[in-house]
Amino acid sequence: MATDTVEHGNGVSAPSGSAAGGVTLEIGGMTCATCALSIEKTLKQQPGVTKAQVNLALERADIRFDAGQVALPELMQAVTQLGYTVRHDTVTLWVPGIDEEPRRQRVESMLEALDGVANVRANMTTGSVTVDLVRGVGRLDAVQAALRQGGFDAEVAPAVSSSDPRRAELARARRNFGMALIFTLPVWVAMVHTLLGIGPTWLAMPIVVALSATVVQWGPGMGFTRRAWMNLRHRNANMDV
Repeated sequence: MATDTVEHGNGVSAPSGSAAGGVTLEIGGMTCATCALSIEKTLKQQPGVTKAQVNLALERADIRFDAGQVALPELMQAVTQLGYTVRHDTVTLWVPGIDEEPRRQRVESMLEALDGVANVRANMTTGSVTVDLVRGVGRLDAVQAALRQGGFDAEVAPAVSSSDPRRAELARARRNFGMALIFTLPVWVAMVHTLLGIGPTWLAMPIVVALSATVVQWGPGMGFTRRAWMNLRHRNANMDV
């Protein structure tokens, strides 16, 4: 028997006459199949989730859930608590009339109530509102419609384009790799000095090796450490662990 599907303004589809919903989230930070399995396992443990499938290659999670038992922000929180990110696009709008604190708070409250809106920052000085929209869920037209219904005009700032979370992740990974490489050199020199007796002696000093390893562990390696701890808390194990 066919079931009609209603497409809501927030980007979440649901069969008419039921509370079931479906959503696809773009996930950042996955490095292996175990990461995908950990996210999938955690999502399936959420009340109301009937299906969760995480694709490592496409970096996305397809979720079916009962909207009466679990809300989208709770599903997003389940992912972020594991140390991963739910990707979003950032857009800035000019919104005249938010030059007073009550109006600023009203705009932020209205937009934060929309599904797919991860964060809202309204600036009274510039008259701008910056919105983080979850990819595949948040919709710019829904944000503009909510502002119009609230009595505000809204125009997308032409000079500001949506950010690319994937590109930002790659740039951050390159920076972390470069920093880790520099501070790993003393450890490598210490190993060579121990085995072959060559290389600067001072770099092989235990204090130098300890300091270098500490910088790598709690600097560029902090993301791995944080995700490992979060996964252990949820009784999961991946390559971070």
